[in-house]
Amino acid sequence: MIFFTSFAVLIFSLVFTHAVGDQSDNFTNPENHNSRQSYSPFIDNGKHWNVMHEGYGEKRTIEYYISTQDTTINDTVYRKVLVNDQYNYYPSGIAGFIREDTAERRVYFRPYYAEWHPIHDGLLYDFSIDVGDTVDVYGLYYCQTYSNAYKVVSISTIELLNGEQRTLWDLHPVEENVQKLDQWIEGVGSINGVLFPGCYEMATISLYLELLCYYEDDVKLYMSARDTCFVNWTSGVQTNMQHDIQPYPNPVSNVLYLATVCESERFNAYEIYNLSGLKVAEGRFSDHSYTIPVDILRSGMYLLRIKNESNAHNFKFIKN
Repeated sequence: MIFFTSFAVLIFSLVFTHAVGDQSDNFTNPENHNSRQSYSPFIDNGKHWNVMHEGYGEKRTIEYYISTQDTTINDTVYRKVLVNDQYNYYPSGIAGFIREDTAERRVYFRPYYAEWHPIHDGLLYDFSIDVGDTVDVYGLYYCQTYSNAYKVVSISTIELLNGEQRTLWDLHPVEENVQKLDQWIEGVGSINGVLFPGCYEMATISLYLELLCYYEDDVKLYMSARDTCFVNWTSGVQTNMQHDIQPYPNPVSNVLYLATVCESERFNAYEIYNLSGLKVAEGRFSDHSYTIPVDILRSGMYLLRIKNESNAHNFKFIKN
């Protein structure tokens, strides 16, 4: 296990050096986190994250959003974490519920569904930690055999694509724990993906996650060294469902159409959700005519789900 940890540290160092090699000017010298007076909240309107899920020979990109309206569970107020998931990893379109204590600079997460452990409210991020501190975190998937403890080994800053400086935490697993090395960006979260800090035993099931891009109000502020916001591979062949099936026009005023080159897959129904996760419209397609009336919707961003008996794909669109 000690050998594995040392090897993991070496691999992470090499990968991170490659990832930021072209952005070396974006990082400043380590700083005292407590000297920072300002704080960029994690939960805010208009944010979304593109996260690559890699495992078993496939790489797929899933988009995560935070709803604009509150949800109360057991007298605690949350926001929903919504998912634009064309692979049906999240059939409900909801990954879970999130809340933030901005005074303490801590973010908490409650999963929508949990198969292997009880649903609970766990610490997702603690942006108040300093060098030498340890923290136990619980993401969407967390390790059940080992501790989730991280130790902060350094704090510096990173320059986002708009030139803004954000605090950057470099975290290593405590002792011989198996979770991956991680880095957190203030207001952005883990480079392993918004909901995926912590152990979750990924090393034992060959599952790898990576934050590809981060947006605020549709402005891209972060991009990984892969230099792309969508990576989709299946059995070694790259595909891109955003190109195979595309709603248009987008933005739209009255009628939304679907352009598809996938003749072998037919869809018979659709659902439309707002960013609070509420279903606001639904209907069925007739004679493979993929037209969706949206004139009754209020202006804003929506999630569109098209489906058939065995599959579903999700997209976002803007109503004028």
